[in-house]
Amino acid sequence: MKVVAVVCARMGSTRFPGKTLMPIAGRPMLLRVVDRLRLCGRLDGIVVVTTSRQENQIIRKVCKREGVPCIVSHTTDDAKVVLRLKDAASEASADAIVRITPDCPLIDAELVDEVIAYGTGKWDYGRIGPEADYCSNIYPRRTYPDGLDCEYLSVPTLQRLPEAEDATAYIWANPLGFRIRSVDQKEDLSRLNWTVNYPLDLDFVRRVYEELPEGFGWQDVLNFPGSGRQ
Repeated sequence: MKVVAVVCARMGSTRFPGKTLMPIAGRPMLLRVVDRLRLCGRLDGIVVVTTSRQENQIIRKVCKREGVPCIVSHTTDDAKVVLRLKDAASEASADAIVRITPDCPLIDAELVDEVIAYGTGKWDYGRIGPEADYCSNIYPRRTYPDGLDCEYLSVPTLQRLPEAEDATAYIWANPLGFRIRSVDQKEDLSRLNWTVNYPLDLDFVRRVYEELPEGFGWQDVLNFPGSGRQ
């Protein structure tokens, strides 16, 4: 089974325009997300997918310069997330995808691997059950900080989804139609926001990258000043 991480990237953002390529410790945020995903042990590939809008050409240039596969979807509509995911899965010949957003530069490799393990039904000691249609750490409830979001979808499941703005809204609205698994923890940390939505969020992430050692985990961020835990 080939599992590929898909990062849907675009330059347009009503709250924080151009945030996708804002620098974090000398590298664009998008590449920081890719760097973090490269630490995963259960991924067979990482691709960025964008649209053919003129403003997104710079994303393709950055990816080409860094040797990161970048797929241009057949749409100019940034809102058609499902279509972009389908195009990326097809181009990458994936059996399943892991959806990651480019405004989550604190994404944790071990947590992504855990979601993949539960999604594929395979753990280090053997199978834990059949493959899930959908597995995440955000549904049916979020217990991790916002900004660690990871969603596993089998390609057959992806093909069933309508081309709506939110790729997983259809699954959440029709849970009985899918085999769903979730990854959560005992402590509810859903109140914490580590997603880069505004410049202040980026300031926090930059300090994390400047002060924590390379390869830091999400628990390290949890204990970092300004994480919201204090």
